[in-house]
Amino acid sequence: MTKAEALHVQAQQVEWYARLYPDIDVAGIVARATAADQLNDGEEHPMTEINKYIPRGGWIEMLIGKYRQMGD
Repeated sequence: MTKAEALHVQAQQVEWYARLYPDIDVAGIVARATAADQLNDGEEHPMTEINKYIPRGGWIEMLIGKYRQMGD
C-alpha cells in the first residue's frame, strides 16, 4: 500500500467517524496521531509500516475512545 492510498482510506474513515461523533474533533485527533511524513511518497510499503504512521479503522476507534475517556 502506498502512503497516498492509506491517507485516502484514512480520510474516508475520518469523514465517517466525524458524522458518528459530531461533538468530537475526529479530524484533529487523527491528524495529531498521523506521521505520514515518515513514509516515502509513491512507494509500496508493508502494511506493518503503514500501520505505524497512518491510523485507520480500529486505531481511529481507539483514539476516539481515549479522547472520550479523558475528555481531552
